[in-house]
Amino acid sequence: MKKYNKMTQTKSSTPRTFTIRPALADDHTAIGALWLKRSLQAHPFVAATYWKEQLHTMSNDYLPSCECWVLEADHEILGFSALHDDELSALFVHADRQGQGYGVALLNHAKQLRPLLWLAVYEQNQRALLFYQQQGFRNEKRQRCENTQVWEWVMRRKDKDND
Repeated sequence: MKKYNKMTQTKSSTPRTFTIRPALADDHTAIGALWLKRSLQAHPFVAATYWKEQLHTMSNDYLPSCECWVLEADHEILGFSALHDDELSALFVHADRQGQGYGVALLNHAKQLRPLLWLAVYEQNQRALLFYQQQGFRNEKRQRCENTQVWEWVMRRKDKDND
């Protein structure tokens, strides 16, 4: 099992060691809970019932079908990413851990694994749009999400080969 140990600087300026590792089957409940909590917080423009109804499918069907990675520190999962082929289908970090470099670390890890990385992000989630733009993604196509009918942007990683 390949692990990635990193150091990051937290807001309190205290260095913190964290690990990015492949998710285990035992992690899916914690990952699903994080996904639900952050989806409700980051997407208030989608009915809360939608997210709640999707939790079982997400935890038991979707996540196990993806290549999932967890970022943990002190044996606590602080965030995760999910890759499906070249799509970054999920990247979530606990709300109280945002702005500490964990999302960037997960995204950089995904970029290393998938040079042609792409994703879809809700247009109304301006914080996420800005984050991905700052991390080298460009808006490629505006479309309605097939599940929620909310507008989203398909974004693709900008690099010298796919500009």
